[in-house]
Amino acid sequence: MKEKIAQRLFVFVPPRRALPASGKAQPTASTVVGYVAVDSTGSMQPGETPIALLPKASRVDVVFDTADVFVAAIDVPRLSEARLRLALPNILEERLLADATDGHFAFTLPGRSGGATTVASAPKLPVAVVDRGLLTRTLDALAESGYRPRAAYNEIYTVPAPAAGVLSVRVDRGHAIARLGKHDGFAFEFEGDEAPPALLLAIRQLGIKRIAAYGRGAAVIAALAPQLNVVVDVTQRDLDLDASDGAVNLLQGAFAPGGTFGGMALPKISAPIVKLAAHAVAAPSSMRSPPRRMVDASLPPSPC
Repeated sequence: MKEKIAQRLFVFVPPRRALPASGKAQPTASTVVGYVAVDSTGSMQPGETPIALLPKASRVDVVFDTADVFVAAIDVPRLSEARLRLALPNILEERLLADATDGHFAFTLPGRSGGATTVASAPKLPVAVVDRGLLTRTLDALAESGYRPRAAYNEIYTVPAPAAGVLSVRVDRGHAIARLGKHDGFAFEFEGDEAPPALLLAIRQLGIKRIAAYGRGAAVIAALAPQLNVVVDVTQRDLDLDASDGAVNLLQGAFAPGGTFGGMALPKISAPIVKLAAHAVAAPSSMRSPPRRMVDASLPPSPC
């Protein structure tokens, strides 16, 4: 019987802090990952499986944990695209907690004018940084198993940005993320039946009246509606298919589909890049007390 091919497959890479130290905290073909397979009708099927046994799909999106990808919208000087790519490590150096040379930098240009590509009129440039070793080994593990992703990005881009007092939250196996803006968000965990303080604070600060809950754990948020003092709409969807349209795609430069390192291993990098400044919020396992929020100064302060 011919294997059914999904139209789109979202692969959720485990947070680096949860990967075995024996594998230098890098994914392999045997690493168990979460996934959501989407068929031609838009129906979604979630699950967990080793990378080597993932469902086949026409399009593959790699989704990284919020703690492993730094995302921000920043001010940048007026530069050509090529010069900007070279300058980003220096521009972001003070916002990173490890050597910028260990990172892979990606960005989304706000627009193109004339024949030259420049960053000029837009006040902020969306950027993302991931440990180059983590990205390389993830792509290698997928390539070894026959998968060639077309996009890779932070988990906040699996749900819509807030609009008209609605906050989108995704919950899966006790882990949750909330998206606060186009390139802002935070992650949080549930402890018992109490509403997470970070979520309460975000609701209060942003004036949220309604939560759109995605994922297999959406009912957990719904049960907390009285504590949160909001209306919770359970979407019955694992994620939003259009939410990633504005994502900062990490597959740029040498990592672009068909690029130099599309499926080839780069030299191994032992030092993890720790992405996020003190006011940002997704920290890798090397931090003593990893905060769980995402990126911008507009985020609610740490509940810790």
